[in-house]
Amino acid sequence: MPDEPRSSPLPPASPTEAGPSQRDLAVLFLRNSPWLTIAVLVHVLLFAIFSVMYITHEKKVERTQDTAVSIARTPLVLPPAIEEPPEIIDRNSVPLLPSQD
Repeated sequence: MPDEPRSSPLPPASPTEAGPSQRDLAVLFLRNSPWLTIAVLVHVLLFAIFSVMYITHEKKVERTQDTAVSIARTPLVLPPAIEEPPEIIDRNSVPLLPSQD
């Protein structure tokens, strides 16, 4: 009888094992009922979203006391502008390249 084909999606049981393990049964159950898995996950997602909404709604905003600040105007005194003398350009000389210095 051990050569008979099995119709179960579970792997063949070892001779020491009495039957499929609980993990194998859970995997088989989840694989055969995706609608139940989707329903559970949607409920978990909704619970998480509503939990965040409840926590943010119940959180009290701390009011801080307003502080008046005034900024005094300081006189703006600029020093006189520095005038640089114009560069003297000798039009009759041959310009030097940077590598020739």
